[in-house]
Amino acid sequence: MRIKKQNEMKMTLMLMALIMTSIITFISVSLNFGLVDGFLVKWLKSWGLAFVLAVPIMLLLMPRLRKFVAKYVEQ
Repeated sequence: MRIKKQNEMKMTLMLMALIMTSIITFISVSLNFGLVDGFLVKWLKSWGLAFVLAVPIMLLLMPRLRKFVAKYVEQ
């Protein structure tokens, strides 16, 4: 399966959000609760919420951040 070039950035952001939220929530939940019974359910709930919040935030912020950074990058 191939994705169109126009969707490359969106797919990259979604994969980045998936990876980052999984790692961050795993560490956070394990530090707060430890590896106790029900850990997997707690982590998956936390990960799901983080991912659902992260994707739209990243999609909204990334174009603005790229423009902001481009102002300060030498051409």
